[in-house]
Formats: sequence, C-alpha cells, structure tokens
Amino acid sequence: MKGRWNGAPAHPSPLPTGGREQAGRGEQGAGCPCCEAVRDPRDRYCTRCGYDYHTGEALDAPAPAWAVGAPGDLALVISVDRARLADPDCPAVPADLAPRGADLEGPTLVVGRSGPEVDIAIPGDPYVSRRHAILSRVDHGWTIRDLGSTNGTRLNGVALEAREARPLGPDDVVELGFFTRLTLHQVAGA
Repeated sequence: MKGRWNGAPAHPSPLPTGGREQAGRGEQGAGCPCCEAVRDPRDRYCTRCGYDYHTGEALDAPAPAWAVGAPGDLALVISVDRARLADPDCPAVPADLAPRGADLEGPTLVVGRSGPEVDIAIPGDPYVSRRHAILSRVDHGWTIRDLGSTNGTRLNGVALEAREARPLGPDDVVELGFFTRLTLHQVAGA
C-alpha cells in the first residue's frame, strides 16, 4: 500500500441500488452545512468534506492531508461497513475497525486479501478473494474490474459482472467481501 491515514468518514451508509440518490438535503447551489461547498443535488456526499446529505452525518475527520494532487485525482478510503457487522452470518470481526487510506498511484492496483501480487490488502475480511479486483488508470480517471472473485464486487450497490470494467469517480462506493468498503474522494488541488 502506498499511503495510509487514520482520519476517515465515520461510516457513511451505502448508496442505494442504481447509483446516486436523487433526493436529499439541499438544492443545486445550496451550501454544505459543514464546509459550505456548492452541492449538486445528485451527490449523496459533499465532494469537499464528505458530509452525508442523506443521513445528515458529518465526518469524524477532515480529508487526509496527504490527499493533495491535481484536480480530478481521487483518494481511496478503506473501511468496514459497520451495519454489516450485525448480520448473523458475519464472520469474525477484525480487531482494527479504523478506516485507512491508500494513494491511487501507478497504472494498476490489485485489491485482495493478501499476497505479493496485492497492492491494496484487505486481510480482515475472509470473503475478499486473494486477488479480488483491479483498479486501472485510464485516460484521466480510474476503472474497477472484478477479477472473477468468489463473492463479487458492487459499485454503488450494483454488482459488477465478472471481468467488467466500470469507471470510478468521486463519492463512488465499492463493496467487496462481507463488510469491506472502498470509498473514493476528490482530492484538493495542489
């Protein structure tokens, strides 16, 4: 893993099936109640501070200081979906539930349970495959592709077909394994 940080969203709830939520607090041009950033009504989370317009929950910490780059760059937050921990089929809960961050650097990043070929390791979720998914840099953005994992990958609540590449953007939530979430955030301009 290239970079880590300890501040992160408390545990925003997943986006509804089908993509971005249309309803929510605020109208186009209305400011975020935390940072006063202008909001697009299609966004569930504030693109500056990560405030959840749907639940009204603010983040526990600001965007990571290391997440500074060219406009359009993304930062990745790896977290546990705490709502899934109450599921009776939940496997053993990892000891460390703290969110962590990863820099999106290089042409590709393999996400998986562990191993020498894995760039972003998710060791605490036994439902994550050894080589679960791959993030690939394309043009001026990123895509995600499931590598034929046993339990699949969801982007904003929609399952990816095996080997299907989908573009990623700010506020996208990738769910994999039983309770692992990868959330993308827009980084501040340099």
